[in-house]
Amino acid sequence: MSCGSQTSGVNFILSRLFSTKAIHILKTGLIQWRWFSLIVLPEHDKPHPQSGTTPVVLTKAALNLITPQYLKEQKEKLLLRYSHLKNNVRLKIGVLIGGNTKGVVYDALQIRLLLRQLKEAAEHFNMDLLVTTSRRTPLAVDQTVIKELRNFNRCPLLIIPNESNIPEAVGGILALFGHVDCFRGKHFHGFRSAQFKEENHCLFSHRQFFQEFSK
Repeated sequence: MSCGSQTSGVNFILSRLFSTKAIHILKTGLIQWRWFSLIVLPEHDKPHPQSGTTPVVLTKAALNLITPQYLKEQKEKLLLRYSHLKNNVRLKIGVLIGGNTKGVVYDALQIRLLLRQLKEAAEHFNMDLLVTTSRRTPLAVDQTVIKELRNFNRCPLLIIPNESNIPEAVGGILALFGHVDCFRGKHFHGFRSAQFKEENHCLFSHRQFFQEFSK
């Protein structure tokens, strides 16, 4: 089994050397689908059918390990580590900030704008921010997040993995949030907790944040 176009060639070669079935997740790159036993693709990749009889499974979202049991376990671990969150009854906004990838470069000024809007929203809606960056987050962005949120009274949880990596950070925040925002490039990916279970999401820009958030 392989995942991503860069590994499809290895799968192709090994499956023929050992006479095994070949299953590939995501796009296959230069290797045609007909050389695989099964292809798994997310619908948002808008795949174009190829000739041949290879079965294709289309998923509604990216494959992941998130289940109700996973969320429950991650929440318990996070609350055990940060016990002060147990008595916090305010609704929470979860903020997950990633890092640079191919075609996406994080800008500290954009992050500052995002955080100031989130701080304003937290004050206006009487909510708290649960925030984590990632190990891929650029240093300048980490520093901006720390400057904006470390002393903000509505941010009871701020995790900077490049300082201290907390394995249960993402799962715990997903389990605790009332609304989560994943920042990628120039857009928010906003998820309401009720919608999260249905795998629905909305994509909106900075200016649309307050309008969407207040619904």
